[in-house]
Amino acid sequence: MISFLGLIIVLMPSLQLTENPLHVLAILPASLSAALYTVLGKKFLANSEPVILTGYAQFFGLLFLVPLLSHSIFAEALSLPLGGWLPILFLGICSTVIAYTIWYKLLKDTEATMVGSYSYIISLIAISSGHIILNESFTINLIIGGLLVIFGVYLIHKK
Repeated sequence: MISFLGLIIVLMPSLQLTENPLHVLAILPASLSAALYTVLGKKFLANSEPVILTGYAQFFGLLFLVPLLSHSIFAEALSLPLGGWLPILFLGICSTVIAYTIWYKLLKDTEATMVGSYSYIISLIAISSGHIILNESFTINLIIGGLLVIFGVYLIHKK
């Protein structure tokens, strides 16, 4: 609850800037999907290795996305220069294969609720990256909310 309160504090400026605060809730399906991915992943890990399960998850994810692809996506992909492919390769290799294999490895050895608590840290990494890469400013909401997120995750893992 402390980490969740921290996220609410981080989001407060977004809620005030949008004409419809319910638009912020549009991210809810992603959260539900991540929770389902973690819980089902834990179940399937009983009979599979993390890297194999990651491969299956990515393959089936791709299958469900194929019907949503347009013809122009292929033309755009073919016209991408090397500099355009580097971020795609980074996302595919580091953010998908390596990160989800590590996620499943942790999940195989730990309770789903404990591993799931690490997802709160994603927002802090995004905020820090936004500051470093995009020169976005830190606000008091980000600082207070971020500290609450870290404290909440710490309390979950404290023995």
